[in-house]
Amino acid sequence: SANSTGNGGSGSYGGGIYNPFGSVTLTSCTISGNSTVSGGGGIYNGNSGGPVVRLRNSLVALNTSPSGPDGFGALTTDNFNLIGNNAGATITPAQSSDQIGTAAEPINPLLGPLLNNGGPTSTRALLAGSPAIDKGHSSNSNTDQRGSTRPIDQPGIPNPIDGDGGFRSAGNTAAYRGKAI
Repeated sequence: SANSTGNGGSGSYGGGIYNPFGSVTLTSCTISGNSTVSGGGGIYNGNSGGPVVRLRNSLVALNTSPSGPDGFGALTTDNFNLIGNNAGATITPAQSSDQIGTAAEPINPLLGPLLNNGGPTSTRALLAGSPAIDKGHSSNSNTDQRGSTRPIDQPGIPNPIDGDGGFRSAGNTAAYRGKAI
């Protein structure tokens, strides 16, 4: 959260994650509030045909960029993701458990600010009414990064097919570049 690139040129891609060559796997991560002046406010996945970014049970939304606000390039989904705005990204294969917004109809995940919600690191909590609540999968984790027990199933909110009643990324914010993303 709150990472940015903005000096122009080759250093202005991927406000949250910049992947020009390799493979990145993100599981139960929240990438939000990042920006860049070029491409990939949340995630920039480099040149075609090489680099891979895989997402599972992750939330990528509310990032800014003139090209690919939340993601730029090819993103591979392994289920249970929320992508706020897919403009600039090619997201495959389509999964019924994913929630993917568009430029015309972005999805607001209703995240709280980055702050101490308990545990050793700051997190961005899901606010009441968030479309991410009960739409994830614990990915075999019994706790989140704060040490809170997972999964938690909210009564009255239907789970996605093969979901386990977990919050998607609730309180999970990965560290990168010395900051939470």
